[in-house]
Amino acid sequence: MYTTPWMVNLTQTADADLEAILDYTLQHHGLRQLDAYAALIESAVRDLSEQGDNAPLLQHRYTIAADLFSYPIARAGSKSPHHLFVSFAINGSDRIANILRILHERMDPDLALKDQDYSL
Repeated sequence: MYTTPWMVNLTQTADADLEAILDYTLQHHGLRQLDAYAALIESAVRDLSEQGDNAPLLQHRYTIAADLFSYPIARAGSKSPHHLFVSFAINGSDRIANILRILHERMDPDLALKDQDYSL
Protein backbone atom coordinates (compact mmCIF):
# COMPACT_ATOMS: atom_id res chain seq x y z
CA MET A 1 0.00 0.00 0.00
CA TYR A 2 1.27 3.45 -0.90
CA THR A 3 1.43 6.18 1.71
CA THR A 4 3.18 8.88 -0.32
CA PRO A 5 1.27 11.34 -2.47
CA TRP A 6 1.34 11.24 -6.24
CA MET A 7 4.06 13.33 -7.87
CA VAL A 8 2.34 15.66 -10.35
CA ASN A 9 4.25 16.75 -13.44
CA LEU A 10 3.19 19.19 -16.15
CA THR A 11 4.43 18.56 -19.65
CA GLN A 12 5.86 21.52 -21.52
CA THR A 13 2.62 21.65 -23.51
CA ALA A 14 0.48 21.69 -20.35
CA ASP A 15 2.70 24.39 -18.88
CA ALA A 16 2.15 26.49 -22.02
CA ASP A 17 -1.61 25.84 -21.76
CA LEU A 18 -1.56 27.03 -18.14
CA GLU A 19 0.34 30.18 -18.99
CA ALA A 20 -2.10 31.00 -21.81
CA ILE A 21 -5.13 30.41 -19.56
CA LEU A 22 -3.77 32.62 -16.80
CA ASP A 23 -2.74 35.36 -19.28
CA TYR A 24 -6.21 35.31 -20.86
CA THR A 25 -7.89 35.42 -17.46
CA LEU A 26 -5.83 38.40 -16.39
CA GLN A 27 -6.39 40.32 -19.63
CA HIS A 28 -10.14 39.68 -19.85
CA HIS A 29 -11.25 39.30 -16.23
CA GLY A 30 -8.68 41.10 -14.07
CA LEU A 31 -6.42 40.29 -11.16
CA ARG A 32 -9.13 39.21 -8.71
CA GLN A 33 -10.46 36.58 -11.12
CA LEU A 34 -6.90 35.51 -11.98
CA ASP A 35 -6.19 34.85 -8.29
CA ALA A 36 -9.47 32.96 -7.87
CA TYR A 37 -8.96 30.81 -10.95
CA ALA A 38 -5.32 30.10 -10.11
CA ALA A 39 -6.52 28.85 -6.71
CA LEU A 40 -9.02 26.50 -8.42
CA ILE A 41 -6.28 25.13 -10.67
CA GLU A 42 -4.02 24.60 -7.65
CA SER A 43 -6.86 22.80 -5.89
CA ALA A 44 -7.36 20.43 -8.84
CA VAL A 45 -3.63 19.68 -8.96
CA ARG A 46 -3.64 19.09 -5.19
CA ASP A 47 -6.56 16.66 -5.60
CA LEU A 48 -4.52 14.68 -8.13
CA SER A 49 -1.50 14.74 -5.83
CA GLU A 50 -3.51 13.45 -2.88
CA GLN A 51 -5.88 11.04 -4.64
CA GLY A 52 -4.26 10.25 -7.99
CA ASP A 53 -6.21 7.75 -10.03
CA ASN A 54 -8.86 7.59 -7.28
CA ALA A 55 -9.79 11.29 -7.53
CA PRO A 56 -13.59 11.47 -7.39
CA LEU A 57 -14.21 13.56 -10.53
CA LEU A 58 -11.70 11.70 -12.72
CA GLN A 59 -13.08 10.48 -16.06
CA HIS A 60 -11.45 7.76 -18.13
CA ARG A 61 -11.05 9.03 -21.72
CA TYR A 62 -10.48 5.59 -23.27
CA THR A 63 -11.97 6.72 -26.60
CA ILE A 64 -8.88 8.91 -27.04
CA ALA A 65 -6.22 6.71 -25.40
CA ALA A 66 -6.27 3.72 -23.06
CA ASP A 67 -4.30 5.50 -20.33
CA LEU A 68 -5.87 8.96 -20.59
CA PHE A 69 -8.08 10.61 -17.98
CA SER A 70 -9.57 14.07 -17.56
CA TYR A 71 -10.14 15.97 -14.35
CA PRO A 72 -12.28 19.13 -14.21
CA ILE A 73 -11.06 22.36 -12.70
CA ALA A 74 -14.12 22.63 -10.46
CA ARG A 75 -16.05 25.82 -9.85
CA ALA A 76 -18.71 25.95 -7.15
CA GLY A 77 -22.18 25.91 -8.65
CA SER A 78 -21.17 25.79 -12.32
CA LYS A 79 -19.69 23.55 -14.96
CA SER A 80 -15.91 23.57 -15.25
CA PRO A 81 -14.63 25.35 -18.37
CA HIS A 82 -11.21 23.64 -18.29
CA HIS A 83 -10.05 20.09 -17.77
CA LEU A 84 -6.70 18.60 -16.90
CA PHE A 85 -5.82 15.71 -19.20
CA VAL A 86 -3.64 13.30 -17.29
CA SER A 87 -2.00 9.90 -17.43
CA PHE A 88 -0.81 7.91 -14.42
CA ALA A 89 2.28 5.78 -13.94
CA ILE A 90 3.89 3.78 -11.17
CA ASN A 91 7.67 3.52 -11.26
CA GLY A 92 8.88 1.41 -8.35
CA SER A 93 7.63 3.22 -5.26
CA ASP A 94 6.91 6.45 -7.17
CA ARG A 95 3.36 7.24 -8.20
CA ILE A 96 3.27 9.81 -10.99
CA ALA A 97 0.43 11.87 -12.48
CA ASN A 98 1.49 13.51 -15.73
CA ILE A 99 -0.69 16.43 -16.80
CA LEU A 100 -0.47 16.33 -20.58
CA ARG A 101 -2.75 19.24 -21.48
CA ILE A 102 -5.14 21.74 -19.91
CA LEU A 103 -8.00 22.22 -22.36
CA HIS A 104 -11.09 24.40 -22.50
CA GLU A 105 -14.37 22.51 -22.79
CA ARG A 106 -14.89 23.89 -26.32
CA MET A 107 -11.62 22.39 -27.55
CA ASP A 108 -11.69 18.98 -29.22
CA PRO A 109 -9.46 16.74 -27.08
CA ASP A 110 -9.06 14.24 -29.93
CA LEU A 111 -7.42 16.93 -32.06
CA ALA A 112 -5.54 18.64 -29.22
CA LEU A 113 -4.01 15.41 -27.92
CA LYS A 114 -3.19 13.80 -31.26
CA ASP A 115 0.46 13.42 -32.24
CA GLN A 116 1.77 15.69 -29.48
CA ASP A 117 5.18 15.62 -27.83
CA TYR A 118 4.56 15.43 -24.09
CA SER A 119 8.06 16.14 -22.85
CA LEU A 120 8.34 17.04 -19.19
